[in-house]
Amino acid sequence: MEGLLIAALRAQLDPLLPSGPTWCSFPGPRVICLHLSGAPDLIIDLDPKAPHLRPGTAPGPARTPFQQMLEARLRGPLVATAQPQLDRVLILRFDAGQGFVSSPPVELVLELVGQRANALVLDQAGVVRGALRQTSSARLGAPYAPLPAQDKADPRAQDVDRIAQKLLATGLPPERSIVQALDGFGLILASAACRLAQVSGQELTPESARQLAEAVQAIAHKPQLALESGVDDILEALERHYAQVAEQARLAELRHQVRRGLEQEIKLLHAKLADCQRTRSSAAEAATYQRYGDLLLACAHLYQPGTTSL
Repeated sequence: MEGLLIAALRAQLDPLLPSGPTWCSFPGPRVICLHLSGAPDLIIDLDPKAPHLRPGTAPGPARTPFQQMLEARLRGPLVATAQPQLDRVLILRFDAGQGFVSSPPVELVLELVGQRANALVLDQAGVVRGALRQTSSARLGAPYAPLPAQDKADPRAQDVDRIAQKLLATGLPPERSIVQALDGFGLILASAACRLAQVSGQELTPESARQLAEAVQAIAHKPQLALESGVDDILEALERHYAQVAEQARLAELRHQVRRGLEQEIKLLHAKLADCQRTRSSAAEAATYQRYGDLLLACAHLYQPGTTSL
């Protein structure tokens, strides 16, 4: 999920905080559903192919030790969110949970970074107490090491001319120039900006760079334009977009299963055809071997022990 989309989601969520008590459900081994009283429920999908957040709710029990930890620790209200620059990182701060057994305040850090997608639970001292997967920056009992900051410009704070200069200075094709020069943009938003400016696949010139900069600025201030969902509300746009992504992934998996089944069936049919061809070849030689057999029987009286030929 791209940094500008996370920022837009925060802009909708933050005015509703603090929420009421929180509880969790887990529709899958890498999916967390946060039920926030007084605020939209959030589904956190940490699938490395497309990690993201979206509004929504889904049931499911805790399946893994990390999910069991979240179930026990994330019980207080969500009081604040944070995002380092426009990185693909969202920090959710939860207050202490009340009840028969209280839970201390914690932070849930979501690193929505492709194949390195991760979720971590930090205590008040910033020490990692739980992680979906342990890495060099996410070792249990050690202070959390944030992802390296990127030296990129915030497109929301740049005018069109400045953005165009930065794009031209990269010397890269349009999509890559956006990702390289501007914070918060990944390939999804960059591709949308190129389509909006009608410069995809072209080498940038001063004129096309300015057209692209205008599209970039429009998407930077309203990233839901890139999702092409037909709605202005970022929460609804995210829900529709990722529902479509999930449906496309489901269809791709079905196509893969059908293709694999057909390939196995074709392989089996080729093997059967080869067997038939070998059988036909052997049948053509049957008469020859029949004559050899008749000759052996006719000369059987000539056989002596130890004879190797007749």
